[in-house]
Amino acid sequence: MITIKEKVNCCGCGACQNVCPKQCISMIEDDEGFLYPIVDSNSCINCNVCDKVCPFGKEIKTTNKVINAYACAAKNTQLRKNSSSGAVFSLLAQYVLRRDGVVYGTQMNEDCTGAFVGKATSEHELLKLRGSKYLQSYMNTIYKEIYKNLEEGKLVLFSGTACQVNGLVKYLHKSYDNLICVDVICHGVPSPKLWKKYVAFTQKRMGKKIINVNFRSKIYDWKDYGVEEQFKGRRYYIPMGFHPYMIMFLKNYSLRPSCYKCKAKNSKKSDLTIGDFWGIERAVPEMNDGLGTSLVISRTEKGENLVDKIRAEALCKPCNYAVSVAENPAEYSSVYQPQKRSEFYKDMSKMSFDKLEKKYTPISKKRKIKIWIKNMSIVRKMTKFGYK
Repeated sequence: MITIKEKVNCCGCGACQNVCPKQCISMIEDDEGFLYPIVDSNSCINCNVCDKVCPFGKEIKTTNKVINAYACAAKNTQLRKNSSSGAVFSLLAQYVLRRDGVVYGTQMNEDCTGAFVGKATSEHELLKLRGSKYLQSYMNTIYKEIYKNLEEGKLVLFSGTACQVNGLVKYLHKSYDNLICVDVICHGVPSPKLWKKYVAFTQKRMGKKIINVNFRSKIYDWKDYGVEEQFKGRRYYIPMGFHPYMIMFLKNYSLRPSCYKCKAKNSKKSDLTIGDFWGIERAVPEMNDGLGTSLVISRTEKGENLVDKIRAEALCKPCNYAVSVAENPAEYSSVYQPQKRSEFYKDMSKMSFDKLEKKYTPISKKRKIKIWIKNMSIVRKMTKFGYK
């Protein structure tokens, strides 16, 4: 029977829930908004398969393998503009879909109050999987569905955090030639409960429902990205330096306990790792055009072959691994835990969001002026494209 003695030892991947033969494990939200497995002891038969598939269950040895690192960007400019970085996920997904395959990735739910792992079997459905979602996604019984697809011989692409990939690989028990696993370089996963609190606050303030959100809008520039929130008849752009939810996330207040000591970073089971190529202007300056460039790390021969498969539609230049990750330490190390994290979550449960914002994301008048001056060009571009 799986038992979580310390929350730092559970990443919430849901592998235990998926593998349980008696279906007696439920993923239940705790006070911070994160899901943890709860076992119905009356139905449990003590088979211990849940413990065997847990990617955080035992001490993990450092087994990361790197074959090559690349700076990659789709040749299709519009595709890059609609993606978080260089659109490599979209190119991989298109490769799979053209072979009648299935793509799994994170999407927002209909009311934009949460995220879950969904699937795409067409280019149209792929739109909802594109782009970053900065909150933890719910796996539900996706692992079971992926297993069925694989056994039927379908080509499957699964994209998620490293811990979700590791959970899937351990759940499957064996390797599949028709499975492509891609992990995204992860800063950590923030609380879905905090996001819901922010959405409720924003909708009350605006008097309208959010119908779409883009956490990484590149309307100004890839590096100076912001959050684009769409309401009926209106779209609003909030520069990163002003968005309270994102500030709390980037200051590490709202992360899951396991993110501060992520075991998955030391043992990635993916074929490819993708993320933002921060520092591209120094590492591969000729690819620094402001539209976004992806860092792609091949970890298996399958992953290396996939890079070759998308070369016709992407510009890919090899780069030394150490140089490529120099400004993206989230690839290999966990973030620090703020001293006030516990206080933050106590406040989150009792404070309104605006009060939480004032306490944890204070912005001085001097900084407000600097950000305002910097973002005047964004305002002009927003007006040009019909934003308010």
